[in-house]
Amino acid sequence: EIYEGFAVLVDDHTSDEIGAKLSLLLDNKELQKRLLKSGKQLLDKFSWEKTAGIINQEIKELSRIK
Repeated sequence: EIYEGFAVLVDDHTSDEIGAKLSLLLDNKELQKRLLKSGKQLLDKFSWEKTAGIINQEIKELSRIK
């Protein structure tokens, strides 16, 4: 799971768990800071520029295979 460590995972079919996790996020300032920091790192890892570059390279490789 790519979000492990970057998000608080919750069973979205259980309203009690959703409420508990929301309360955790609202009450825990350290958790908020950690998730913000790790989220920014995740954004750097999966930027549109990097994704476009990878796709562009793959298209070039596929066009050579013909």
